[in-house]
Amino acid sequence: MKEIILGILADVDAGKTTLSEGLMYKSGSLRTMGRVDKGNAFLDTDELEKKRGITVFSKEARFSFGNTGVTLVDTPGHGDFGGETERVLGILDYGILVINGVDGIRSHTMTLWKMLKAYNIPVFIFVNKMDRIGTEKIPLLNQMKVSFGEGISTFNGGGPERMEEVALYSEEMLEEYISEGKIGEEKLRKAIAAGKVFPVIFGSALKLDGVDTLLNLLDRYTTAGTMLSERKRESKEEGETGFSAQVYKITRDRQGNRLTHLKITEGELKIKQTVKGLNQEGELWEEKADQIRLYSGGAFEAVAKASAGQVAAVTGLTQTYAGEIIGKGPGAGEAGNTSEPFLRPALTYRMLWAEERNTSAVMKAIGAIAEENPGLKPLRKAGEKEISLQVMGELELDILRHLMENRYGLQVTFDEGRIIYKETLTEEISAGARWEDRGKFARVTVLVEPLPEGSGLDFACKVKEEKIPKPWQRVIMSYFTQKGHEGQLTGSELTDLRISVTDGAGSPGQVDGEGFRLAAEMALKTALVKAALRGKARLLEPMYSFYAQVPRENMGRLMSDMDRLGGKYSLPQVSEDGQTASLTGRGPMDNLQSYRMEVIGFTGGKGRFLTTLDGYGPCHDSEDIISKIGFTPDEIPMDEDVEEEGKPMGWESTSAGNAELEEIFLRTYGKSKRDEQLLRERALKGTLRKSEEITDFPQPKWKDKEGEAAAENLTVIDGYNVIFAWDELKELARENLDGAREAFLEMMVNYQGYKPGRYLVVFDGYKVKGGTGSKEEYENMTVIFTKERETADRFIEKTVFERGRKQSITLVTSDLPVQMAGMGDGAVRMSAAEFISEMIQTSEEIRRKLAKINPKGTGNRIKL
Repeated sequence: MKEIILGILADVDAGKTTLSEGLMYKSGSLRTMGRVDKGNAFLDTDELEKKRGITVFSKEARFSFGNTGVTLVDTPGHGDFGGETERVLGILDYGILVINGVDGIRSHTMTLWKMLKAYNIPVFIFVNKMDRIGTEKIPLLNQMKVSFGEGISTFNGGGPERMEEVALYSEEMLEEYISEGKIGEEKLRKAIAAGKVFPVIFGSALKLDGVDTLLNLLDRYTTAGTMLSERKRESKEEGETGFSAQVYKITRDRQGNRLTHLKITEGELKIKQTVKGLNQEGELWEEKADQIRLYSGGAFEAVAKASAGQVAAVTGLTQTYAGEIIGKGPGAGEAGNTSEPFLRPALTYRMLWAEERNTSAVMKAIGAIAEENPGLKPLRKAGEKEISLQVMGELELDILRHLMENRYGLQVTFDEGRIIYKETLTEEISAGARWEDRGKFARVTVLVEPLPEGSGLDFACKVKEEKIPKPWQRVIMSYFTQKGHEGQLTGSELTDLRISVTDGAGSPGQVDGEGFRLAAEMALKTALVKAALRGKARLLEPMYSFYAQVPRENMGRLMSDMDRLGGKYSLPQVSEDGQTASLTGRGPMDNLQSYRMEVIGFTGGKGRFLTTLDGYGPCHDSEDIISKIGFTPDEIPMDEDVEEEGKPMGWESTSAGNAELEEIFLRTYGKSKRDEQLLRERALKGTLRKSEEITDFPQPKWKDKEGEAAAENLTVIDGYNVIFAWDELKELARENLDGAREAFLEMMVNYQGYKPGRYLVVFDGYKVKGGTGSKEEYENMTVIFTKERETADRFIEKTVFERGRKQSITLVTSDLPVQMAGMGDGAVRMSAAEFISEMIQTSEEIRRKLAKINPKGTGNRIKL
């Protein structure tokens, strides 16, 4: 007997649960059919479901028919519980989409169809309630063909009603039909499994009409669904076998035991078997499966083992989460579906409770519920007695109130809620950033490209391994994929973008993955700031798909309202009797979420307005929303001249992990205002002169005596920091660090001969074993090599401390902690990039002046 996992999906009130009851009754697994309206449906086991008459939680039921064993997974129909439905899709072999024959294809029906297609699930379609007056097959079939596309074909108990129509959906079937006059069952099975043919059955679940036909088709035209996914097949090593499973949800039984619901994709799981995985913090765990349960409705059978293709609930696993792959075979510890969920919450609410309840205890309780519904994303701000939650709609809030009170005896309320906005870009943009720390550096360039609506975030690494080693590429990709990223308009989550690493470099053998990660983080933030400043960022808002049915005379009012509220719609459809008309379309959730009551009002209760979340679209009033949110974007120094040449930008004044220090730095001292003022004062005193004013090549006198040196400006330079910030020198340093250092010192000889003052260049000898340090004189320049276990930073800090109060000091480094220490002792800061720019400018001035003195180009030549 083959085993399949079959999901059943539908919009509210389509008769999904009734069809499930019918399938189990006709297969012999139920003696009598339950009824949703009577509260005795086999799969609606929760008291809340019985009370409300709707499905809230997905459930499993087991039955067999013919040669097929079926695990049927019933899913919620209401759009507010779409996340629960989507979590089931990752484990299905086939799906049944139930359509209400009275209403036809509504907005949420289309959402479910798109989800099934996105997850590549073969679909059987059951059009229900065909016993009602006014339902007709042909109009419904045509509506499905228009809405769903190719492959829609009516089937009877034996196969397609129109064999010639089905043959057109596949070349193989067409060839067989032309030669044989029919299509074999095997080819039909393959076409259905490949999503080329979608069998349609018309019937009435309540009256069991069409249920036998559906069972026969499931038996004849499905195949066992125990194959590994393509991704796992690729990662599977030759000859290796082992248990692995896809986790799709977490629940708790009535005794409070934590249950991990999973589909076994390979091997088998036995009681007390040790399995492993990675928790959401990325830590490896190993735990034992205490009990294995096969659920059917509210009851379960405890078994000794479960095999590939089966769905089971396991106790004893405390760190699993929905979407994870667990086991001991290849792929264990990976996320099963790493793409962005199709349905995501669009509203955020603050949860409030009585003062006497401890905030940490409340957070623990809601955290346990969030394990079962990962979309909630509870967030508690430090020091505040409130918790923010993301939800799909108000009905979900009612369920949360019920769960918190019934499980934990806690009464909670919610505020009015706020819309969750998102951000994207309208054009691609590139940016680079450099991380530096004590002579080490890492540079990363990223490209951010817009993707079609609903794509989510995609990440790629297009840089060669010789530029960024493979392990460090994985560190960057891990950062990108595991962390949420915010835009610069409102601080909202980014979506519909591809973020690619396109270039990079690092200190040979020195910089590790953390340095590259920090550089990648800076580069991405720089790109987003650039996009916002140049008007390339766009604010997105959640959208509703809607289905409206009103008396014909009210259609004009409805269409006028949709125009006013920003809705887009297709041509209205008039019913066969001409009494009613329907309209389908899409519009901003913010405008449409309360419109249902208006429809009820102006139609006298005869109209309906149904909505379902349908992704995100451009915000209809973005300027007003951005202004109201009042988000303060990041400020990042950018070199526009470099950027205009098409080269990646630099972010030079940055050090490892010092974002917080930089914030304090800017908050305390401002944006270099103090440095600029000091430089202006020194220029006025004649200590420093602009290069344009120099007409000769002065060699300033230096008397290294106490007191006389105070009149001279001292420039203290972190040598390796500058070398690794200079692209030409850093390339040389990769091959010959001594050569890069000598080249820099030769340039410094030319520079200090042209610029008045005294120069102290410090090189780090911290790791030179047995090094005693050294001091060398080059004209007005002193070169220091620190001794073993003495860093250049420490030497610089000590020098500035000793001399900073006695003479004017300019400190050249991009290391923020050293800059801050120097500024505290009176020094002027200058980044490595600024100093390099000044050296290059000085070199050009020297060339121009030499050209005037010796136009023929003979005589002294200065190289830079």
